[in-house]
Amino acid sequence: MRNKFELSWLEIVKAIKQRKKKVKRAITESGCQFRNENALSNVVIDAFHGEMHYGPDPNAMTALNKAWTDIMSKSQEKYIHHSKKQPEDLQIIAKYHLLDRLLNPEVESITGLNISHKGIVVVPYSSTQLTINAMLRRPKKNCDIALCPEGFYKGNAELAASAGLRIKTFPVNFDNDGCIIPEILDEYLTYYQQELAVLWLTMPGNPFIAQHSKKQLEQIARIVVKHDTDVFIDMLFDKMVPKGKYIPFLNLQITDEQGNLHCIYDRALLVAGNSKGFNASGPWKMGAAISGNMSWLAETREQSTAVTFQRETTHLIYAAIANTTEEYILKNQQDMINQQQLTDKLIAIINEKFAEEVLMSYGKPKYGPFRGISFHHKLLEKAGIEDSWQLADFMLASAGIETVDFTTIGTNKLGVRINVDCPRIGGDKNPDNLNQLFNRLAYLVQEIKAGLTYSKGLKKIGINEKVSVTPYQL
Repeated sequence: MRNKFELSWLEIVKAIKQRKKKVKRAITESGCQFRNENALSNVVIDAFHGEMHYGPDPNAMTALNKAWTDIMSKSQEKYIHHSKKQPEDLQIIAKYHLLDRLLNPEVESITGLNISHKGIVVVPYSSTQLTINAMLRRPKKNCDIALCPEGFYKGNAELAASAGLRIKTFPVNFDNDGCIIPEILDEYLTYYQQELAVLWLTMPGNPFIAQHSKKQLEQIARIVVKHDTDVFIDMLFDKMVPKGKYIPFLNLQITDEQGNLHCIYDRALLVAGNSKGFNASGPWKMGAAISGNMSWLAETREQSTAVTFQRETTHLIYAAIANTTEEYILKNQQDMINQQQLTDKLIAIINEKFAEEVLMSYGKPKYGPFRGISFHHKLLEKAGIEDSWQLADFMLASAGIETVDFTTIGTNKLGVRINVDCPRIGGDKNPDNLNQLFNRLAYLVQEIKAGLTYSKGLKKIGINEKVSVTPYQL
């Protein structure tokens, strides 16, 4: 039950960041070049970042430009009654554009929520501060553990620390894209019950978009009710999954053994935003929160009033979200589906080339921009790689591929997360860069088979010591 890592994930993440800086600096100073299939390059492929390459909907861009012209014009009558705290126009736009899956899940036997737009908390610029505020105002303020499934968002450690929380994790089914195993959740909620502040779920997931059945979600809901657990749900990746292909946990209703009806909505707070699916940036970014726990929601609203909506921000947000088309959302979803399918093919091509499974995927995700990968355990042993820190080190130093190690996302599984939607080369975010990334991986496999090890890879760039994780181990 005890985690491998005793220090906070925040301390671990800080150590990993410092290590990565050292390796990247050594690559630059050594003049190291990386072999692709037919060429050498000294440029690192950034598969670490979580951005996408789409840009806003052209219709939204047109609306943004017109809105800015309106803002700068002499006629300002429309802004006289502007609300700086909770603009009703933005509460309405959040209801029908950010939270629409909750209103109409388009899944058989899953009922839509009846949400009043006036009950939605909206904040300008980012959903991140809204997440921190919700955690700060959690119902169980005397408890400080946030329990997350393995494979959480890479920034969760910093967000939890900002709210005075410590992250603990529980194992999930990595072969099934991170699905929660109800019995294990039950065990961990029992173990941490005295210190548990909140169960923190990312749904749809980041980086692993788990596809739970209704039966599985109902089992999870019963366990949550059994332990009287408060739930925080991060729904920022909602637009990555087509409508009707995902069951929102917030919509679940279950009956307990005594015949009492329980709604997850009444014990959960959910945060959504427009930074991902709408690809918002700068002054037209927005976060939105809803909850059936009126006290939690009210306290979160109170905590969020320090940063107010300027009139231009409100106008820009409304214009861009209202003019982002469903066709744009669908096109981007299909694009990511295609990139995930291409990733499956590229992995298969490498394995066929070597006539064995040398490269493995954690699950076969359909949606979203991320993939978890690793080398076969025999190759890892041959290269002297014992954990995810070392694997990320090795791929960066020996192949020039920057990744997110699995330790950062809260799991002891040996692997790394890569962005398969648009790896970045020299600032160019391009789906075509995925081919070059896998070319480098294929060549790295060849080098391991020829005797390249983790230590040798580091020495090539002038680093003589392996990364040490000893202080963080039991």
